[in-house]
Amino acid sequence: MFIIRAAFWLSIVLLLIPGDPATGGKSASAGAVDAVLAARAVVADLSSICSRQPDVCEHGGAALQAVGARAWQGAATLVSRFDGSASPEPATAAPATLGTLTSDDASPAWQPPVKATGHPPKPLAKGAGNA
Repeated sequence: MFIIRAAFWLSIVLLLIPGDPATGGKSASAGAVDAVLAARAVVADLSSICSRQPDVCEHGGAALQAVGARAWQGAATLVSRFDGSASPEPATAAPATLGTLTSDDASPAWQPPVKATGHPPKPLAKGAGNA
């Protein structure tokens, strides 16, 4: 899919690049007949790829089926959202339980480093750190 996107954007960029001012901005362009003949040759080549490389055809078919299934699923989701036939189920939270903390859970795990004086820092008064 990346290659297809890259080719698309590269072709857009190439179309937007200005022509050579020496030729008056005109470039060699293929006629409509030449374009149709080239497209016909590409289609003929792509239709014979399954006889030349059957594994490419097999894997490509599986990939196209997966992409098609995702596209149908996405379309069905969009349709159901816009017509309101499928309302999403509200998420139910687990019931809350209270009083499950132990004293070890409530005590802080981190202690500040000891200062150079060798004395540990004084603990905060109750309620002083809570704002």
